[in-house]
Amino acid sequence: MEDIKKTREMPTVTNDVDFNRNKWFFSLGGIGRDMAYSLVASYFFMYVQFGLSLSVAQFATLSILIGVLGRIWDGINDPLMGTIIDACNFKWGKFKPWILIGAVLTGGLLLVMFNLRPFGTTNADGWVYVGLMVFIYLLWEAAFTMNDIGYWGAIPSLSRKKENRDKLTTMVIFCAGIGGGIISLIVGFFSPGNILTAYTIYSIIACVGIIFCQTMVCFTVKEGPRVLHDKEEKESLKKTFKIIFKNKQLLWISIGFLLYDIGSGILGALLYNLYYLEFGYDGTFAVVALVMGVFTMALQLLYPKITKNWSRKKIQKFALLFMILGYGFIAILGWTSLIPFTPVTLAIGYLLTGIGGTYFYITTLINMTNCVEYNEYLTGERNEAVVSAVRPLIVKFGSATKSLLTTVILIVSGLYVLSQQVSSLETQKNLLNDKIVEKISSQGFDDMKYYIDKINEYGYRLEGLEGEAFDNMTSTINSEIEKLDNPTLKEVQTEAEYISMYQQMYILKYSNNELVDFKQIKDIDTDEFFDEDYRYEASFVFSYVDNEGNKIDVNIADKVYKESDSLSTRIILRIMVTIVPVIIAFLSYYIQNKKYIVNEEFYKKMVEELNRRREANVLDNTESCNQ
Repeated sequence: MEDIKKTREMPTVTNDVDFNRNKWFFSLGGIGRDMAYSLVASYFFMYVQFGLSLSVAQFATLSILIGVLGRIWDGINDPLMGTIIDACNFKWGKFKPWILIGAVLTGGLLLVMFNLRPFGTTNADGWVYVGLMVFIYLLWEAAFTMNDIGYWGAIPSLSRKKENRDKLTTMVIFCAGIGGGIISLIVGFFSPGNILTAYTIYSIIACVGIIFCQTMVCFTVKEGPRVLHDKEEKESLKKTFKIIFKNKQLLWISIGFLLYDIGSGILGALLYNLYYLEFGYDGTFAVVALVMGVFTMALQLLYPKITKNWSRKKIQKFALLFMILGYGFIAILGWTSLIPFTPVTLAIGYLLTGIGGTYFYITTLINMTNCVEYNEYLTGERNEAVVSAVRPLIVKFGSATKSLLTTVILIVSGLYVLSQQVSSLETQKNLLNDKIVEKISSQGFDDMKYYIDKINEYGYRLEGLEGEAFDNMTSTINSEIEKLDNPTLKEVQTEAEYISMYQQMYILKYSNNELVDFKQIKDIDTDEFFDEDYRYEASFVFSYVDNEGNKIDVNIADKVYKESDSLSTRIILRIMVTIVPVIIAFLSYYIQNKKYIVNEEFYKKMVEELNRRREANVLDNTESCNQ
């Protein structure tokens, strides 16, 4: 009799005290994990694009390998992890062990991703970095999948009441938005002019965030009891795919979710490129991120109230309208003086897309979550982890698709080549300060003088050269740098192609932390400029006050963008971040509106039927035990 009860354990709902505690701690745990996810998913290629010196071929290969191999790996890893979680049930819980192990591994690998850099400037160094980073990225994805499926798979086990499920899902998304918003804010504000050091700090923050927050989840949240069925069999990968393809509603909502994720992500992936090109390479981009983050979180909190009066289909209809308005507004920014491209106007357009995107995303996610009950309705088995594995699989596939699209757009439009000039400044400035400028010893000043004299010598040899003549001379100079007895230029990874950019960088001269002088490298007489009584710093983005008390901003990266012939680049970029996302969003709306049938009314009837089946099963079990 005890064995029968064990194999036929019936679902129970946690009490209000348990649910309220679970709701808060489980949701708050999402802050750290989305800090980690957002840093990689949204800003890894920004870090590579503006912080590292990779050729077009290397950058494209890195993106393609991460996209293709990552998706093949996800095709195995995601459903396999869902299968493993469904098949295991530890004393500590079904999901908690995987949540914690995945978080620790994710945080550790994230540190490696943002602190492993090319070892030099040769072509071989760049390809070695590409190979290592693809391998590390695949490990990171496996670790995050372990945490992701465990975390999202736990949601259906925490409550089976629709109102509780909506509240929990909304709060999880809200807290995830906080985590992603924190990363967006600090990346937008602190990155320009200091990108390599900044990303080291970001990676530490994200690593600590995910481990701390997910540990809190594991030690404070009480999982609901596992539901066992008479016909429940040992899970297998074959069965996992069978579940996914048999559940037609899960398939349709997956396609809709994928389209939404790709469409909404294109603007986010290219927004900083759009901003730098149209307005400026500076920290005011953080204004846009801050406005978007605050309003998005407020909108998420309002969702439960809106659902009391509106159906999910109606919400999606108005969400699509707001997205169209937002993208349309961004499309016309800056082409006339009537609607200039500024942080404020961009924030307005981005906010409109965010209003629509937030509610479209929440409704889509709830539709997908409800497929757990639909799967039980069809098969008699819930398979929470297997069904939940579809969402992270889609998110990752969408992320890879976005990275591939972004790479193609950057290369075709010419933006990548343009941004590599800025990247050369970022890399050189960081290494120059780290390896030479901040040295106090006389040897440090000797190295600095040697660096500047050599850069200006090479700059003179390259001056006025174009085409094949320029390529031949840069090849000659790169060979000379490799053979130099003094390792200074090799230590700071000097590349002849960017000598003219290095010459535009400034060396700032300080006395007691007060800026007393500054010169561009091309104008420096090393014997006159350097003195051991002063402190020096390399920079290309800084401010100073002139003799009349006016604040003057210096930004060489802005000069790079403004002096480029960017009309074709501007047109291509604007089409890709506005018109294309609107078309994709409409397709997602159409699929969900026409093909997905699990609306509020259907869900209510479905739950009633499931409860009726469970009650009938209890009676059958009781009669069997009595016999």
